[in-house]
Formats: sequence, C-alpha cells, structure tokens
Amino acid sequence: MWTKSLVAEILGEPSLSQYAGSSLAQFEWKNRVIVIFCDLTNEKAAHQEKLLLAKRRELARNDVVVLRVRGGSAVPLYGAGGDLDARQIREDLDVNEVRDFTVVVVGKDGSVRLHATEPKMPAELFALFRGGARPSRQPSEN
Repeated sequence: MWTKSLVAEILGEPSLSQYAGSSLAQFEWKNRVIVIFCDLTNEKAAHQEKLLLAKRRELARNDVVVLRVRGGSAVPLYGAGGDLDARQIREDLDVNEVRDFTVVVVGKDGSVRLHATEPKMPAELFALFRGGARPSRQPSEN
C-alpha cells in the first residue's frame, strides 16, 4: 500500500482512502468492477441492473464485472467472481448502511472512480474508465 501512496502523491492518483481494499483483490489489474448495493425491493437498483445488462458487449469490451450486494449476499450479475464477502465489500467501499441504493465503480487499479446514490447511464460509467490512466501492465511484485 505504501507504493500506491507514493504513486498517488507523485502522479495525483486517488488517495489510499479511495481504494477498494482486499475484498475485490481478485479483480485487480484484470477487471473493472461495478458494485450495486441495494435493499431487497429497490426500483433504482433494478433499473441500474437493467441498463447495465443491456450493454453486455460494452461490459465485455471494458473488462467489467457487475456485482450486486444485497443484505448479506454478494453475487455476480455479469462476469465471474468467487469468494465474495458482502460484509467486507461494504466495509472496503464504505457502504455499510444501504437502505436504498448505491452504485460504486472501481477501476482495474483498485481505485474508486464513482460513488453515487442515483442510477447512472452506462455511457457515463464507461466514460469513467477512459477518463483515468490505464495501466499498460500490472506492476511488479517487489
């Protein structure tokens, strides 16, 4: 984490408090992640899911995994994900108490790109991936 802090300071990347944490480590440098947090009967979440899943080609092109965290469960809606811990994802993304709807977008580098309480159009979410620096390769493990 110290390396990320130094890089953030030099390059102006997001601070450590804006990183997704260990709960989504399986996706780092492989996938971008969109996490939809909601309560059991949420129309905003259903709308966001419908908008995203209608854009499967763009999800694939952008290496996106879409997860839903509802109650105590975390499930992939698009893409693969294993060993998902809803409680840890909530804690890492600072979405501990969802009574309504929250969508969080995480880049391949683990940085949180968006934290919103209203559904977003897929084009707006995909633009977040183009807006940040794309790593040309995974950093070495020193």
